[in-house]
Amino acid sequence: MSNIKGGVGKTTSELNLVACLAPNISTLLVDLDPQGACALSIGVDSDELDQTVYEVLLRKCTPREAILSTPFGFDLLPSNIELSKAEIALVNMVMREYVIGAGRFRRSSTSTTWFCSIHSHRSGC
Repeated sequence: MSNIKGGVGKTTSELNLVACLAPNISTLLVDLDPQGACALSIGVDSDELDQTVYEVLLRKCTPREAILSTPFGFDLLPSNIELSKAEIALVNMVMREYVIGAGRFRRSSTSTTWFCSIHSHRSGC
């Protein structure tokens, strides 16, 4: 979910969407907003986490290692302010444009996630 303007309810809408789907569908919310609002909204201080989407993008951990189970029935791959450094960190990576689709977030045959929602920062549109 994205919108070029801030303050339009992206985080609230995204969290409500995945919370509504979670009782019936295994759901993963990937937070690509360096503000970490998705985690904060469910009571998790993402600045205290060692593994977030940033570490996944830099291949320091697997998505499975960074994903948190929430009390609301969906899983969350959180972000924090470290994600704002990703563009610089990935600048020399060959085919960096494909790092998300290059097998890091693809559903494996053993995965139980059927719905994946990606929450983006307003400049990520």
